[in-house]
Formats: sequence, structure tokens, C-alpha cells
Amino acid sequence: MANNNRQPRRPWNTQIDGDLWQSLYNTLKAKGPGTFRATKVKGHATDAMVESGAVKPEDKKGNDEADRYANEGVLLYGKDVTTLGAQLAWRHMGYAKMVKNIHTSFVEAILKRNSLLDKAKAKFPGSKKEKKKEVKEVDVEVPSYEWQEEGSFIKEMEDVQKYDKLMSKQQKAKKVQDFLQNTKIKKVDEGQQGISWLELYTLYKLAGGECMVDDPISKAAPKPSMRRQLKAFISTCRNVARLTMEQLDADLFRYNKSKKPRLAKIGICNHVPMVRFQVVISHHTGKAVAQAILKSQARRTDQQASELVTQKKAVRLQKLSIVNRTRWSKSIKPNKELMKQREADEQERKRRHQENQQKEENVEDEQVEERSDKDASGKALKFSCLECGNLIPASRKAFSKQNLDAKTWCGKCHKSWMAKAFACPCGETWYKCKKHGPSVQEVVGETQPGEPEDLAKKGKSKVRKARNTEDLEDLFKERKQRKFNVIEPAFRPSMLSAGLKRKFSYLCQEGTSN
Repeated sequence: MANNNRQPRRPWNTQIDGDLWQSLYNTLKAKGPGTFRATKVKGHATDAMVESGAVKPEDKKGNDEADRYANEGVLLYGKDVTTLGAQLAWRHMGYAKMVKNIHTSFVEAILKRNSLLDKAKAKFPGSKKEKKKEVKEVDVEVPSYEWQEEGSFIKEMEDVQKYDKLMSKQQKAKKVQDFLQNTKIKKVDEGQQGISWLELYTLYKLAGGECMVDDPISKAAPKPSMRRQLKAFISTCRNVARLTMEQLDADLFRYNKSKKPRLAKIGICNHVPMVRFQVVISHHTGKAVAQAILKSQARRTDQQASELVTQKKAVRLQKLSIVNRTRWSKSIKPNKELMKQREADEQERKRRHQENQQKEENVEDEQVEERSDKDASGKALKFSCLECGNLIPASRKAFSKQNLDAKTWCGKCHKSWMAKAFACPCGETWYKCKKHGPSVQEVVGETQPGEPEDLAKKGKSKVRKARNTEDLEDLFKERKQRKFNVIEPAFRPSMLSAGLKRKFSYLCQEGTSN
């Protein structure tokens, strides 16, 4: 009471007889702490206590009056309410006692079980060995890459934009293809470790690649995690390899059977999926890849990750965690040294490709015969299925270089195959053949010079005959007149059925026509 700033521990409404204590508190606070004195009084005192001098008469009288007023206050609620409250209080005490007995029995059972286990361990000390979890640490080292300049590019791929179905599902396929084309690789032997998918995706981001999955438009929607980004990158790489690369190069993206932990040197103890080749990069780029992976695992900063790699500090071995890492992909910044190296590699690759292409053209000019849309026997050109050898006419719409992932039906296999899975009479895939490849586009309906693309379809005989611009303008005018000058048919009573004639008899009598 002497401290005016002190407040009660609990609100008055939650305390027993809180309203009485609140009124006493406010009264004494208004008068001051030195205006009253509190003394303890023996409750339910008897006359013998007063005669013996243990209790003062005025204290006994004041206590008896307080008990009388308390009993009268309780009776104001009615006898039924007080009886019910007493019964509920008795039941509550019984439940509390029962719960106490149950908890006591649980504790006794646990103590008994522990004592029996201790006796069993003392009797058979070598039955069970307690395994202590040891925290293993390793010194950080950069994973092994091909530091030498020996390596080769993947053979020239087809343009992935020709595959409409792939581009509609995976919009970043073109950028992934550019990344794979300008990367020097070296095939590893069986049993050796190749680069992991996590390292390859990190290298893709360091080279300036975009995130594979964009953030959702809605701010409430969850952002793509590290696991989702990595899964989309693996799927896109494998689809690009399957459709645009030769079979030997596409096999390099298959699963590597080596079970040794690839990233154990940077603190990841479990196995990570790998491919069947290694990349040729500089030592500085290898450090950047290790720093990015270290940053993703323990939420380290750029400075902490760089110190671990440069000073070769010890890190704790743990399993790879790629769930709920939504900011990691965006936190990887492009590496300037890697981008300069890739520009030089791209120029070198283009130079090699031009040299090889020029050599092939020189050989073809000497060996290839005149192009034809017929086979050796003079019949219409047909392509053979690579699976069963069934011959299919080359005039099908699926055989178009603009859409190589279109499918066509093979009657002998009873399956739909991609159009690129058929060979011409020369024994080569039809879209690569210099002799029969160009003739296929003419059969499909390649547009002639000065002809609109929307009119270059089979069956438009007037358009095919009209090669001059004046004839084409006349045809367009005729079509516009047909479209807007629609002639409505005249009404005749014979058009109506018997029921409609009875319902609309006035039309039949007048014989009007619209």
C-alpha cells in the first residue's frame, strides 16, 4: 500500500471475494497507509478462551457478528442454490481425488518398470550396447571437376523451339538448351563420379540463368521451393536431351550408378543424383559453386560461406535439405568470370560448327544426287518406321520440320510415334536427309512467294492458280461479299408442320414471305 504504483498480481474479478478486497483497497489507498492497523483474530472463539485470557471479548464479539452477516449473505441466494453449490463442490473434490490416484498409479508403474530394467542390465551387462551419436565434422574442400582445358561440346542440337508441346509446358527450355550447348563436358567411365544435378543447376544460375519456376502472382500463394526448382530443371534438361540431341549425347544425362557421396567434402553426407559426365570449369568457378551450396544448407551468409571455402574450416556432416528453401535460387548472383569464359566458349563452338558444316556441304555437293520426292523405283516417297520398318506416305501432315514433336500412327506397331522416329529410303532420319528432306515440306504445303500463309492449305485450288497479286485481291473481295451479303431463305407455309400450321394459321392464310 505504501507504493502507489504497485498493482495487484491478478485482476480483482478473478480472485476469491475480489469485489470486497477491491473496495477495501480503494478505501485504504484514499486514506493513506498510516491510517489503519490490521490484527489477527481467532475464529470461532469460545467463552472458555475469553475467560482464560487467550481471546479478548471485543475480538470474539466482532468475529461472531462477521460470521452472522456472512451466513445472512449466503441465504440471500436461496436454500436451493446453496445446496446445489455444496453438492457440486463435493463432486469436484471427488474427481480431483480420483485423478490424483490415477497419476499416482502411473508414476508407480514407471518407477517399477525402470527398476526392473536396471536389474536386467545389471544381470546381463553385454546384452544391449548404447550407441552414442557422434557429431562428425569434415574440412571443407572444393569438389573435383575437370580443371584442364580438355573437353568437348555437345554436338550441335536441333532448335528446341520446333517442339511446340515442350515449349508450351516448359518455357525455359530454350535457355536451358543454350546453357548446355555452351558447356564443355567430359564423359566419365563407369563407376566414376559425374557432376550432380544440384551442382549443374547452381552452375546454370551462376551463368546468368533464370529461375525455372516463377513466383505466383498472388502474394498469399506459396513460393516455389528449392526442391521444386531443381525438379523442374532436371525434367527440362532430360526432355531437351531426349528430343534435340543424338542418342550418345542424350545417354550422358541418365542416372549415374556411383553410390559414393559426391558432396561429402562440403558437409552433405547422403547420396545425391549424378549424371554421366563432368564439366570443364576453372578453380574459381568451382569455389563459387561450393559457396552457393554451403549457403543453402545452414542459412549462412555470403561472407560465412566464402570463409569456409577459402580457409578450409570444419563443417558438420548432415543430410541434404532442399525443402522450404524459397530464397536460395534468387540469392545466387551471376559470376562475371564464368560468364566471360562462356562467351569465349560460345565463340569457339560456333567456329567449330561452321567449319564442320562447311566440310559436310563440300562432301554433299560431290556425293548427293538431285533432290527428289520419289524413291529409286519412281513411286511416291514413303518413310519407314524405325521400330518395325512399316512404310508410311511422306504426305502426312505430321512430317513437318516446323513441328518435330507431332505424332503419327503406325498401323503395324499399333502405336503413335513422333515424326522424327521415321527414316527416308536413304536410311537416314528424314528431316536430316539433304535429298528427301526439302521435298517433304513441299508436299505438306509450304507457302509460295507472295502467297498468304492462311491460304496455303490443301484444297484451295483457286488460290493455287492465282499467283498474281491482282487475282488474289479479287478472291479476297469475293470472300468478303459472301461473308457479309447473306441471303435469307423466303418463308413458305410448306415449311411448317401440321401442328405449327394450326398454331400460326394467320401466316398460312396471308401467305406472307420474309
